[in-house]
Amino acid sequence: DENGAIWALTTLLKRIGADGSIEACSIADAPQVAHRGVMLDVARHFFTAEEVKRVIEQISLAKMNVLHWHLADDQGWRIESRKYPKLHQCSENYYTQDEIRDVVDFALSRGVEVVPEIDMPGHTRGILAAYPEYSCSGREVELAKAGGIYKVILCAGAEKTYSFLEELLDEICPLFPSKRFHIGGDEAPKVEWETCPACKQKMESQGLTRYGDLQGYFSVRVSEILKKHGKQAVLWNDVLESDIRPEDMQLQYWLPGDNRLLAEYIAQGGQWIYSDMFELYLDYPHAMTSVRKMYGNRIDIGDCACDGTSAPYGYEACLWTEQVETNEQLEQH
Repeated sequence: DENGAIWALTTLLKRIGADGSIEACSIADAPQVAHRGVMLDVARHFFTAEEVKRVIEQISLAKMNVLHWHLADDQGWRIESRKYPKLHQCSENYYTQDEIRDVVDFALSRGVEVVPEIDMPGHTRGILAAYPEYSCSGREVELAKAGGIYKVILCAGAEKTYSFLEELLDEICPLFPSKRFHIGGDEAPKVEWETCPACKQKMESQGLTRYGDLQGYFSVRVSEILKKHGKQAVLWNDVLESDIRPEDMQLQYWLPGDNRLLAEYIAQGGQWIYSDMFELYLDYPHAMTSVRKMYGNRIDIGDCACDGTSAPYGYEACLWTEQVETNEQLEQH
């Protein structure tokens, strides 16, 4: 297919000698996994569309085929929204919708799928700084100035939250032709939910007894919105803490913990991406995550064999940018 031609030409490019000649040879080449990705966080520190293109060019030359674009977090919202303009106005640095289309087209021409991420219900100060009415308390918050986990998150009990997200996703989904959309789901404190009348009422109406299951309900609701746009929800493996999960979701494993839950998910035929934070996080010091360690990585998740039908859909290295501020630092990582 077209991507096969792109990778073949990439191989050919690397065979060109200094004098422009190509040595006669026979090459058999095929990827071991479907998803060969890099996650780029532009919420903690913003990088221009041109710099994102440079990253895409570089990963394409390495025959990696996915850019997971982390576009919103506690520190900023990076997508122009014509329906909710306060989102990008509060964050100042953002991509126009035309810039996003241009980056996506550039990526497609290099065999790279762009999977957007809007993390929710946690890591949402980028939303709540502009529209605080979608938290439980409705109190005003500012964009975070440092990394961390913040207690004010989206309200999972109020129906207006889902109406807001539906309108927002109706605007954003058409910008990305990928059939996948990452909705995060990690590190969502339930402090405000525990005292929120709307959340308590929602739990009673749905027969839920745990706040973790309320987050599961939230993820299912958002997944249903994405399905209207023909998209599969992708979530971090925190979602396994609840038995209520979106059907046909894709899981991204980042946080080692109760590996029994992951093994059960895999045994049930769940599709997953391997991004172990201690193995594949690019922002860690070289002493923690060396090039040798990354290239030599072998999956080790308890008693899970992780081969055959249990093998991951793919691998993804993640670059969070709390400590990455310049283009030079970005490309060093």
